[in-house]
Amino acid sequence: MKKLLLTGVLVCAVSLSADTSDIEKKCVEAGDYQCAMRYGMQDLNNDLKTHPEASEAVARDYNNLGYYAFGLHDYKKALDYYEKALNIHEKVSGKDSVETAGVYSNMAFVYARQGKYPQALDALDKALKIKTKVLGKDAPAVAEIYNNIAFMHIKQKNDQKARDYFSRALSIQKKVLEKTARDMAATYSNIAGTYAEQKKYRQALDTLAAALILQEKVLGKDDPATRATRSNMEKLKKKISSR
Repeated sequence: MKKLLLTGVLVCAVSLSADTSDIEKKCVEAGDYQCAMRYGMQDLNNDLKTHPEASEAVARDYNNLGYYAFGLHDYKKALDYYEKALNIHEKVSGKDSVETAGVYSNMAFVYARQGKYPQALDALDKALKIKTKVLGKDAPAVAEIYNNIAFMHIKQKNDQKARDYFSRALSIQKKVLEKTARDMAATYSNIAGTYAEQKKYRQALDTLAAALILQEKVLGKDDPATRATRSNMEKLKKKISSR
């Protein structure tokens, strides 16, 4: 029997800070990490002149320099920069902040690239504990970390553990999908209601049909919301046929 090929990829790998300068982004998009590193060092020097060393601006610079060093395959330097960013975030934002968790995730991928999977798992576990505490156990960001932990276990041939973490990620993703489906179906219903108020029953029916397809696929045919949509569609059909 042929071995199945995994089609998934790691999610949320090393990332830049949200407010990275446009020139550095352009360098990264071009794959020129030396260019990005040069401008990143300029940003760091400028921020050190205008901000305390323990500031979010300086932590952001160190995080970005870690990203550029990663792109240059200088993993030791990347980890050094991430350690500096981590120390600042822990002082300024707190040990249980999303920013701190983000740096742990970045460090995990540096370890993984070096084949140091136990260290990568340790960093991801720290990120997981923080994001679960701050964002809640069913947050999409928590599912992403479960997914990444699973891939680390695959790299170590721990298929059972990998499957367990993939299952945890899937459980959260299903909950998010269900909520999204309910919200979207409710919006479709609201749009249909505006058509019905204008006596545009065919447009209302078409809109509810879109909601029904979504509900049956995600929530199931017997979900109360799905049944309510079918009921409303029957009412609209009667109005159309009586005209």
